[in-house]
Amino acid sequence: MGRDEARDGRPAGTPGRGANLWWLRLLVALGLAALLIPIGRVRLIDGDEGYYLQAARLVSEGKRIYTDFFYPQMPFGAHVYAAWFWLWGRGWYAARLLSSLLAVGTGLLLLEILLPHLPRKRLGRARRCGVPGHRTGRRLAHHLQVLRLTAFLLSLGVLLLEAAQTPLLVACGGLALALAFECRLYVIVAFPCALLFLLRRHGFRATD
Repeated sequence: MGRDEARDGRPAGTPGRGANLWWLRLLVALGLAALLIPIGRVRLIDGDEGYYLQAARLVSEGKRIYTDFFYPQMPFGAHVYAAWFWLWGRGWYAARLLSSLLAVGTGLLLLEILLPHLPRKRLGRARRCGVPGHRTGRRLAHHLQVLRLTAFLLSLGVLLLEAAQTPLLVACGGLALALAFECRLYVIVAFPCALLFLLRRHGFRATD
């Protein structure tokens, strides 16, 4: 297959297999929102989640990370939640709402990443699939309270780099990965992977 053709045989730049699957995107968005927003509202705060919210509250009050108080993580997440507190008020429910919305966004980004790789038969079965059960949703909510913004930005970076046809999209994908790194230090491992992917995408392969 030529470089100017998409994976499903269409010319590059034309709508792919997932272009008409608006019903699947809507189903996933509604299912995730119906599951994660109520769980995020009623679930107790985890131990590590507490100091994340405390750091966001202090930043929203004008305190500086690492100077006015101790914070063992990268700073971007605390500043994002601080900005959310500034807009909607400080509180547990406000923070959980943002975490739930980020989780829904992450699910939709993962769907966009997977759609070009799914066989048509499995896409046809998706109409009959239900949303995850309550127990699965509770486990998912537990991880997303910690990963939330990091997972969203990492998924966004992967999607932009995979779909990149212009230098601007490559730059936006790199920016998303950089912001994910500003949330969690270990995301640095994504940078050599992204560089290798781009080199292989554009035909720079190792030669003997």
